[in-house]
Amino acid sequence: MLSATPDWQGSSALQRPMWCEVTKSMRAFEEIDIHNMTKTQAQTAIDALLRKNRGEMCRLTVIHGFHGGTVLRDFVRSHYRKHPQVKRVEIGLNQGETTLIIREL
Repeated sequence: MLSATPDWQGSSALQRPMWCEVTKSMRAFEEIDIHNMTKTQAQTAIDALLRKNRGEMCRLTVIHGFHGGTVLRDFVRSHYRKHPQVKRVEIGLNQGETTLIIREL
């Protein structure tokens, strides 16, 4: 028998499907996976999350990968470095993700 509520409801962001939108309230630490997106699609998805932010989100981790090329990585790091809502861009040890700092904790 099929359930009326999806299996992923209430689970962490890592298990939530990529197409799922944050609708009720955002968490302080959000994550978005932009693998297999074009630059335009990635920008649209990231900008949508930034628009929905009402001061609740502190950091947004963008998972772009790096084995398939560096186009998305370079785009995220250069474009959002100048974005008015992003205080700074953090580059961690994982080459496949970039963290956008929205506000300090």
